[in-house]
Amino acid sequence: MAGKSPRRKSESPDRPSWGFGNSRVPSRQDVGQDYNDAGALYERSSSRNSRMPTRSLSRNDLIETGLSYEDITGNSLHPRSKRLNRQESRLSLTSNVTSRWKEDLQNYQAMKITVYKNGDQWFDGYDFRFRPNKDFQSLDAMLGKISLKIKATNHISYLFDTDGNIIKRIEDLEDGQSYVASGSRKFVPANYGRTGEAFWMDRNRGRRPTSSFRKRSGSSKSSSTDSKPGSGDGRVIKIINNEDTSISERVLLNLKTTQPFEEVIRDLGQVLKIKGADRMYNLSGREVKSFSHLRHEFYDVDTFAISSGPARIDRSIYKMSERNHVVSASKRNASRTRDTESGGNFKILINGVRKVYHAPTRIPSEDNTRPEQQLEMEWVYGYRGSDQGKNLLVLSKGELVYYVGAVIIIYNRMEESQHHYRGHTEDVQCMDLHPHGDVIASGQKAGQLSEHNAHIRVWDVMNLETLAIIGFDDMDGGVSAISFSILNKGLFVAAVDDSKDHVLSVWDWEKNDLLARVVTNVAKICGLSFHPFDNNLIITYGSGHLCFWTRRKDSFFERVDMADKEPNVTFQTLAFLESGDVVVGDNEGYISSFSVTNEGEYFRSIRLGAHDRGVSSIVIMVEGTLISAGERDRTLKAWDTNRDFEKVIEAELSSTAGSGQTLYPQWPGRSDANIYVGTNKNIIMEGSLQRKFNMIIFGHTMKLHGVATHPADISFVTVGQDKIIANWRRTKLIWKLHISTECMCVCYHPQGTVVAVGTSDGNMVIIRSDSGDHITTTRVCGSAITAMKYCLDGDLIAAASTNGSIYLYKVSRDGFSYKKHGKITGGQQLSHLDWDEDSEFIQTCSTDFNLTFWNSNTNKMEKVGSLLRDKVWVDQTCPVGWAVSGLWNNHNYRHDTTLAALNVGQDRRLVVSADLDGYIRLARYPATSPKAEFFEDKVMSQSLNSLKFYYDDSYVIGVGGSEGVIIRWKVK
Repeated sequence: MAGKSPRRKSESPDRPSWGFGNSRVPSRQDVGQDYNDAGALYERSSSRNSRMPTRSLSRNDLIETGLSYEDITGNSLHPRSKRLNRQESRLSLTSNVTSRWKEDLQNYQAMKITVYKNGDQWFDGYDFRFRPNKDFQSLDAMLGKISLKIKATNHISYLFDTDGNIIKRIEDLEDGQSYVASGSRKFVPANYGRTGEAFWMDRNRGRRPTSSFRKRSGSSKSSSTDSKPGSGDGRVIKIINNEDTSISERVLLNLKTTQPFEEVIRDLGQVLKIKGADRMYNLSGREVKSFSHLRHEFYDVDTFAISSGPARIDRSIYKMSERNHVVSASKRNASRTRDTESGGNFKILINGVRKVYHAPTRIPSEDNTRPEQQLEMEWVYGYRGSDQGKNLLVLSKGELVYYVGAVIIIYNRMEESQHHYRGHTEDVQCMDLHPHGDVIASGQKAGQLSEHNAHIRVWDVMNLETLAIIGFDDMDGGVSAISFSILNKGLFVAAVDDSKDHVLSVWDWEKNDLLARVVTNVAKICGLSFHPFDNNLIITYGSGHLCFWTRRKDSFFERVDMADKEPNVTFQTLAFLESGDVVVGDNEGYISSFSVTNEGEYFRSIRLGAHDRGVSSIVIMVEGTLISAGERDRTLKAWDTNRDFEKVIEAELSSTAGSGQTLYPQWPGRSDANIYVGTNKNIIMEGSLQRKFNMIIFGHTMKLHGVATHPADISFVTVGQDKIIANWRRTKLIWKLHISTECMCVCYHPQGTVVAVGTSDGNMVIIRSDSGDHITTTRVCGSAITAMKYCLDGDLIAAASTNGSIYLYKVSRDGFSYKKHGKITGGQQLSHLDWDEDSEFIQTCSTDFNLTFWNSNTNKMEKVGSLLRDKVWVDQTCPVGWAVSGLWNNHNYRHDTTLAALNVGQDRRLVVSADLDGYIRLARYPATSPKAEFFEDKVMSQSLNSLKFYYDDSYVIGVGGSEGVIIRWKVK
């Protein structure tokens, strides 16, 4: 008896099929077609003896297969009623498929693209097949056909890829990619295909069973972070619309996506037709806060609800959870952290790899509450001048304003105090002072999270309150330059973003009203400024351009380009004379002045050679004197603008100070010759051209690798890539020493007498801690030394290298004498090192976060790490281990993070950690639970590379960033 064939497992509607790995490839018997090597297509009858006539292929059928009539037969189709045996088929192929036809097959092979409607993210897409250079001779003809197929309301005139790049030729189309058809030139960004890199959707239930996941246009090469179905990096979940439970989808999440978790939730909401989706819950009503939370706390949950804003889970969904998903919390926690086959062993996931750590014999009681102490930023050392211009301001009372990382510092020299504006969440890129001198506008770069978008903050310099936040959703990449208007007393703010087009925008910042925008289409912006006599005239300058932008009443701009004849010149600095003339300095060392005619046309009135190879900054003093800074010759020159720029005097900065990057009067508005000079070596000098310049602020110029605090004093030492070893006490630099090699790590002798520095070429440099005098240099190995520490009694020092080995030296005379003691060979690159209290064992952390133990008495590796589970590690800096496992994959993190530095306090009650995203966190010690709470502070966009408590745990010192950031927090 004939009956329905049983459903195959791969056809189950509850199981997603992605076109490979899980899906079944149909056989020729199922399809009923034969494919030969030449591409000819013959239809197979239902049985060998069947005489039933078969339907001839139409032209549309051939177009769908991507073949032409000539591809099949050469001239005409074989009659479909005539059966060809195998010999006849072979003869037909031999006679018909010549080299010329094979070439036609290659040239006229059909392509398939998926076309979406511009701005319509709910349109499923249309699979359009065509033969290049045969079906259509031009893109316009093809767009006319597409208009009919997708039933567009307007005629399709433009075709974009999913990134918004316009397609101009048929040859630019790629087979299998997705494109957006539009009737206008404006591309509307949307999640076309609803997949992106964060997740894929199961589409087997739709009308296109042959394509399970939509493909984005662009490169066909896969990045290492992309997760593909079947690769093991994804996870299949079911998502339900909490507002309408009839809408649900099964998706494959990419757990290694670089897209922020909040954006993924928003995209999943679009799939379920939820506007403004920002919440994900499990069926019991617990909110999922991050990928780390999803990966570990909800590792056994496969159904989630999506909602917009805080919401209660629908009763029907909740009943589903009670029926299908009952897992006890104790069982889940035990399987997440504890190895049930070996008591006392805990497993955690670090960067996708499972690590096993050994808990002590007696596990202390767990306290996941936030510590009573907090971190209060007290002092920021250094200055960022190596890669920034116009980053030094002076207030009316003489306070200096500059920025480092995401912190803007107001420094009072008279009181030796600092105030910090903390409104920014990423590195500050530019700032400008209001004409009244009491308000500052500053712009930041864009971060990874949506709440860290590029934007401008306008804030009060007295109470540090934020007055306005503008451009949050209007700027891309960052803020390259910013300026207040002058004539209307700072009512307008103009800025250029860091996008590819460098868009110029003008706001009424008090009303948060965007007045006008224009694309500058320049390669690099060095700065911009309002003209002091015209609120509607803005000057931008940079690489190959000096442009005057006049804003009309209709908010459009008229552009006058003064640098058309000098495309290779970069205008680096700008100022205004009292007459309103514009003065600029360029990278060739010239100073130029531009004046305006009675008809309103601008022309160059003066051009003089001022410096060798570049003018980095100019400033106009009250009496009309112009002071310029040379980019390479390190000179400062004064010019009398009232006497046709006659040179008055010049002075030269020392080679250790560098060249001037920013100039500013020491007392703005006063007739005073003293100025501040911010140099390209991150130093701020003060003085005048009539007398010498003195250094008032010193900073490292490159990335810092290490910091060490004195064992009994409040001083500390910093080292980094700039080859400078600097000793600090309170807020002042005590001494600095320049060596010939990059410094990688630093530590104090337990007596505080000497400082040991490890270098990138494998040397150990010993320096007196009180004076900075060099004592000795010992050759350790041929690889970089990344970590060094003295044992508790100071008789041994251990040096860890990138070659995986640990080198031990015997120490005598309170750290002034060294003799090689032994070498322990390993195979992994080491990054951190700690001694135990008995000065017998060493623990190290590799760059892959593997924890290894070593015996200094036998000079061998300890293969059984569980035997050392009860050891106490002095001044722990290794970022892994049982006692700090709660700092990895913590449920309170906004996104997955990787620890870059860690330090345990001297009384072992607090632990401070830093990650690669510039966050510093203070938590209770030990921190073993992923629910452990903490105090958090973000200070920069890059990582803090080293952290250290003071000897009495009263302060924390952190170093990092590419510009040599040093920050001190008070523990209170």
